[in-house]
Amino acid sequence: SAGAAATDDRGDEYEYPNSDDDDAGGEYREERDELGEGLRDAAGAVDPNAFLPIAVAGLTASIDAHAAAAASERSGRAVDASVKSVEGWTFVLFATARLVGKDEPSAAVGDAIFTVERLVTRVPVSNRTTELAVWTIGGLCKALSAVTEAEVLRAALGAVVTGLNSDDPSVSRGACVAAMRTCESCARILALPADRSSHSQNANDAVSAIARCYANGGPWAPPLATLRRGQEPMTTILCRGLARVAVAKSPGSDAEAACVELAGPAINAFRTASATLAAASGECAAAPSHDALVRALRAANALSRMAAECRVVAGALAEASAKSAGEKSSTPDHPDRSVPSVAAAAVADALLPAADDALRALAASAPVFSAAGVGVVANHPAVDRRIHDASEALEAVGSLLADVVAAPAFAARQCTGAALRLAVNAYASDPVRCHPLLDVVVAALASSGSIDASLNPELSSELGTIARAAMDAALDAYERAGLRHDDAARASMFKLTQASVRVGCASLTDLAERVASLAHESLGAGSSGESALSSLTFAADVLSAAAMLNPSRHAPRDAGVRGAVGMGKVDPGMGRLASNLARAAGGRGDLPGWASDAHEDAIRLADAFHVVLCERGAGVALVRAMLECANGLMPPGLVTDVSAALYAAWMAVGDGRMAEWLRGAVGGDRDGFPRDSTTKEQKEDFIGLLLFLHADASGHGDLGPSRLGKTGEKHDLRRFKRCLKAFCGGKKSGSGQ
Repeated sequence: SAGAAATDDRGDEYEYPNSDDDDAGGEYREERDELGEGLRDAAGAVDPNAFLPIAVAGLTASIDAHAAAAASERSGRAVDASVKSVEGWTFVLFATARLVGKDEPSAAVGDAIFTVERLVTRVPVSNRTTELAVWTIGGLCKALSAVTEAEVLRAALGAVVTGLNSDDPSVSRGACVAAMRTCESCARILALPADRSSHSQNANDAVSAIARCYANGGPWAPPLATLRRGQEPMTTILCRGLARVAVAKSPGSDAEAACVELAGPAINAFRTASATLAAASGECAAAPSHDALVRALRAANALSRMAAECRVVAGALAEASAKSAGEKSSTPDHPDRSVPSVAAAAVADALLPAADDALRALAASAPVFSAAGVGVVANHPAVDRRIHDASEALEAVGSLLADVVAAPAFAARQCTGAALRLAVNAYASDPVRCHPLLDVVVAALASSGSIDASLNPELSSELGTIARAAMDAALDAYERAGLRHDDAARASMFKLTQASVRVGCASLTDLAERVASLAHESLGAGSSGESALSSLTFAADVLSAAAMLNPSRHAPRDAGVRGAVGMGKVDPGMGRLASNLARAAGGRGDLPGWASDAHEDAIRLADAFHVVLCERGAGVALVRAMLECANGLMPPGLVTDVSAALYAAWMAVGDGRMAEWLRGAVGGDRDGFPRDSTTKEQKEDFIGLLLFLHADASGHGDLGPSRLGKTGEKHDLRRFKRCLKAFCGGKKSGSGQ
């Protein structure tokens, strides 16, 4: 089979070919890749619209010649030659099909589809050729979406259904991808009932056949443990395509019903995977052995895969529910106006209980994997690196729950509230292992905006209570030292705290001082890598909290972020933390935006942070900790990220407040910070230059204008970084030198 990879924008590698299954596949993979690229270059140079008929004519002639050779009594050598000719021309069409767009004449696209269908359904060829042919259908899907002839779509889906029935997994996988892409491209047409569709009953029958294949467990496939990293199970690929057709149905009630029907097999498979993991881990606990551990690991892998598939159906259920709700709200006399969403009911009554089963199974398996050293000992002999382990399965379940709470269509206690309770209860039982579940609470906070602004006061109150319960569990685990020394778990706690602060969660008011202390302690640990970025981002938000939650009281007019100045002036080369902060300032990213100061909860929380930061010295302490990080406490390569965090805080609080904090942070004359020789005058000059309070300053030592670059723009992170680096020493100096 040919070596071309189709990488979907979802991140899954819908890879063609499975040449590892062929004796000579690996040997000629590179050559086939080069040949495919060469053919695409040639087609692009000629014009894909002109090249398509040439490829179709060549394939048609080779099929005719092969049929003639097979019908006659020619030698086996002649038949073999004709088979190779068919495969070669099929490869030509496969390699160039993706270049064909919607503007291609429908007659040429129709000829290509009819030829491929003939090849797949009526010509005896190798599995390799059939695989190429079904992948060609997927490549032509863009052009197919613009074709109006009913028989063309019928032929394409007929070839796909034939491929799904193959006993060769390479063929059936290619057919799954072709089915997905065809369903996605032609969803609106395929969603029409047979009596309203010009594309004939045959096309609807083909979609029904694909749906039956999915409901029956998908095509024949090797075990999930054999999938490579980045590959999705065939059932998940089919589910993606069928979900698009289901959501496209009208009216919205039909879309909901179709999505509920589609969700059934996915949820059942999810439950089965959980039960299998519970049984396998129980067996391994009772009679530990290498084989028992492998079975438990493979069960965790299957659970992870099925949780990801349930995310597909959860997204479809949310879209269909929103579509139905929109139709009801726009039609005052809608007959189903008072009928509750069946999609939301499916989530509450089936999907969330299945997620609960999964969390229980993962909790039961944790001692087994821990005792065996899985997840602790690198390169454990029982672990196949292709499979997803229990921690990845937990992340997948967490992502599923996060999707549920983030969907506005499910903003009701029976969905959002239940999902949050599942996540927080599981987290509280094991905060280190279950730290990914905090992302569920973060997603709920991000989707709700300000808690007071929620249209559902009952759910809003519960969300605040749940956020505080999660914080209490995290802080308790931190104090008991279990979470303190786990970078990922600590970062999840910081992210939850940031989200809770940003939305003005009133339940955190009495924790303001503890939160500031936590941020200071995290900086003082002198971490590196992802842990350092997490600590810096957390500290920047804490310093900004009072000003951002209530700018009318705590932020002067010169503060940059609210005025859309500040973080918008960040160049791409200033590091990931700076980019993330710029995205957050623009209302993007996975953290919620800052709550409006029109709400009492936000005002109370802002006042609490103002007292802690400005009256109890936490602002000075945090700024000093950031300066120490730039002065060698963190690796020198992180000085850019330290600069970005301090810069973000400056943009929030303005010149006066930041100057006050800096004066307290830099200390007195020749007191050893950042060097023994640094004078009080140099420190004052540093503050003026850093905040651009006097642009004509002559500077002292290494802080003169020549070191700060030619730019005279105040809100310039590059200038800010140069000044901070010159003062603290950056890569060349540490504290006390």
